[in-house]
Amino acid sequence: MTTKCDVPQFWLENKELVYAYVKKRIRDEATTQDLCQEVLLKVYKYCALKTGVKNIRSWLFEIARNTIIDHYRKEKQAKSLTCYYSGSPTNNESDIYQSLSIYIRPLLGCLPEIYAHPLKLDLDGIDQKDISKYLGVDLSATKSRIQRSKLKMKELFFECFFLDLDAYGRINAFEPKPNCRALKNFMNRRNNFLIIMSKTISLLACLLIWSVSFSQTPHSLEAVSDHYKELQKFSSTRNHERAWMDTIKYPPKEYGNSLVFVLVKPWYLSEQQVKTISDGVTFPANSSDQTRKELDYLFDLQSRRTPQQKERVEFLADIGYWPQINLLQSHNDYEQNLKDLFFEGREINGDWCTAENFPHISKLLQGIMQDMRIMEFTVKYKLLRPRPYHLERRLEPLARINSPSFASGHTLWAFIQACTWSEIIPQKRTDFIALAEEIRRSREIMGIHYPSDNEASRQIAHKMLTSYFKNEKFKKDFQQAVAEWKIESKKFIK
Repeated sequence: MTTKCDVPQFWLENKELVYAYVKKRIRDEATTQDLCQEVLLKVYKYCALKTGVKNIRSWLFEIARNTIIDHYRKEKQAKSLTCYYSGSPTNNESDIYQSLSIYIRPLLGCLPEIYAHPLKLDLDGIDQKDISKYLGVDLSATKSRIQRSKLKMKELFFECFFLDLDAYGRINAFEPKPNCRALKNFMNRRNNFLIIMSKTISLLACLLIWSVSFSQTPHSLEAVSDHYKELQKFSSTRNHERAWMDTIKYPPKEYGNSLVFVLVKPWYLSEQQVKTISDGVTFPANSSDQTRKELDYLFDLQSRRTPQQKERVEFLADIGYWPQINLLQSHNDYEQNLKDLFFEGREINGDWCTAENFPHISKLLQGIMQDMRIMEFTVKYKLLRPRPYHLERRLEPLARINSPSFASGHTLWAFIQACTWSEIIPQKRTDFIALAEEIRRSREIMGIHYPSDNEASRQIAHKMLTSYFKNEKFKKDFQQAVAEWKIESKKFIK
């Protein structure tokens, strides 16, 4: 079929393809523009003498190709011409088909499975005898099917590409058609890959920058304050007038499954660090004036406890990440466990702050929480401090806990996470610490922890974090977490 030689119309429709075709072979912008002008002049000269063209795009490519050849001849760059376009079938044909080959597998998706599958196996280099056995058909039928597959693939190429063929049917050049569905899907997947690579490169760049400026020490711990400071003014040593209280320990019959955590290996801390930190804390004697004042304080809180307080502290009591649950994705509480892992991050930043959106931060927090549970129960079962309600019968706790009182597990995770988050997002330290404060005070409102349990946990959390910053494994994971936050949080923060 002959198309009318309407130069303005078909040049507007095809000039971008011609430009891309020339630019790919010439590289130089100014020369490309000049050669495109030459192509246009040749088109006008031809159309002044002829009435129409059978295949406009192939014809344009042929003119462009000859124009490029003329350019190299004039510049006496025969060697360069051979590299880009010469009539020599060896190098040129190899380059063209190599470029075209990346589109073969995307186009396989457009073939029926009966043709796509054997052709894919053939392209993978599998012997046709083995393909025959795999498909369960005889060798002759297999060869025939592969041949038909190649013919259908050839039809797809003509459907999805503008092809410039020489007199022998060899491909001189090609351009993808913009409306081919298979190529669109391929380009979308490639663009998604490039986006992922871009994010990865950005992440690596942030890591590189952060590794240079990485601080070797965390923020200093805020000074003890409020009733925690006031209660420390009383003697923590035994008072012989209440000597009976020193005979009471946490009842073994109330032990829970948490005892097994003393057998677990730490993640970031060394076993020696766990021992050093756990050996460095102790609680006021049961009979001491400090413990007596703390029990009075708890009783006073109980007398002023409101329904609103009760609702809030019981909500906080149900939150807690347990490492063993995270071992099985089939566990009924797996998703809730990860949600609890990000409780503080979600409370301060928003519902988008999740383990799914921030996998590097999730990995960091999971390691920290494993150490936290080990530290918590190492201290608890070493010292066996009775709960406040074991010493003061007037107390009516909102729950009875199946582990010793000292130190507070809730307060320990609240502060180790708050301190970690505030190293990742320093500008929000005040918010994270305030949330940790609410969590530790909730344990006192419930009547299940002494103030000294909670203050000790706050101190332990900071000692753990200080040890972390001397650990190479932690520092690597921490740098990745910080870089991840810098990049990914921008998607959600408006």
